[in-house]
Amino acid sequence: MPLAAATSAPALVHKVLARWANFKRRTSPAFASYAQYLPIRYSRKLTVKKLEDFGFPGAEDLWDGVLIAFLLTALRLVLEYAVLRPFGRWCMQQKYYRLAAKSPIPLIDATLRVKKVPMLHEKQKLAKALNLPVADVDEYMRVWRNAEREARALHKFAEVAWKLIVHVFVTYWGIRYIFLTQAWARDLTLCWSSYPFADLPSEVFVYYVMEFGIYIHELIFLFFEARRSDFFALLLHHIATLSLISGSYLFNYIRIGALVMVLHDLADSFLELAKLFNYVTNVHTWAQGVTDFFFVAFALVFCVTRCLLFPLYILRNTLTVPQQYLYQQELSVGSLNVFLCVLYCLHLFWMSLIVKMAVKMVRTGAVTKDERSDDEGSYLEPSMMVSKSISQKED
Repeated sequence: MPLAAATSAPALVHKVLARWANFKRRTSPAFASYAQYLPIRYSRKLTVKKLEDFGFPGAEDLWDGVLIAFLLTALRLVLEYAVLRPFGRWCMQQKYYRLAAKSPIPLIDATLRVKKVPMLHEKQKLAKALNLPVADVDEYMRVWRNAEREARALHKFAEVAWKLIVHVFVTYWGIRYIFLTQAWARDLTLCWSSYPFADLPSEVFVYYVMEFGIYIHELIFLFFEARRSDFFALLLHHIATLSLISGSYLFNYIRIGALVMVLHDLADSFLELAKLFNYVTNVHTWAQGVTDFFFVAFALVFCVTRCLLFPLYILRNTLTVPQQYLYQQELSVGSLNVFLCVLYCLHLFWMSLIVKMAVKMVRTGAVTKDERSDDEGSYLEPSMMVSKSISQKED
């Protein structure tokens, strides 16, 4: 029986892959329908059929990125509740969530959901209804508010930890299989000189659909994550990035597109590391120094890669070199350059926020908070007057 199951597993996988390939073909436009817009001169020697036989990227491949987005979403939900949240509670030494769940008082809970800091006469009214001292009611409210703060901090911690895992993985992949391996990463003229017959190595294809799936996943979760002041800038960034990835894939500008993504990936891991350690500075004093180190590293890498290398290494190339190799100036190159310029403007905007944080860091001697975050108060509310029954529970 186990042998039969083992032999049937490859057949099942093959069947699933065949159905997936059939689904992609049936739900995607035919290559000939958009090949006419490629910046090349068609002739008897160069036809749509020859491009298809060569393996020119097709629209159906983008469905692989959509599938990766759904798989990432499922993995994130499992990992967040099974690993990241317990790990976050341990790192931040959270305890109030247990106290709030140990002996809930529904009447006070309902009051706090409407008004987090009730007036004295409202507390007295609750104490009378519950036959409790006002001090106990006040302490219960403090514990409840701290538990809520812990929940918000834990949500952000899990969010950042997940992003760190994803960014470290794709950054390693981009450096290992593109930047250090592909010849066109060092000579950008090779990104255009062989057009349209630019081969697509499997490692580059995997990197492309991974990035496409990651940005779809992040665009979806952008509406569920902790809201930041630069929400609309992030939304515009994700839309521009998805347009660049899909557009560059369909027109086989994959080489220059891959380099854009590698360059953008380099700074993200440092930012997520700085955030992660910043969440534990209240319970681990040594974490402040680590936070400062990774923030400085992030600021330097961001400035070099996105504000200097990106315009000098990428934008200058895409604005001048394609004319030498492409048959005609199609809207494809021009529109993609527009999106690249949008990204650069967003980089300058975020760089201004980084400079503000750097100035605060110099003045205070430590990273205070992310300029993009809606600050909810990092510190827990201290106890003013604790009755014996409550303090024993907390101890």
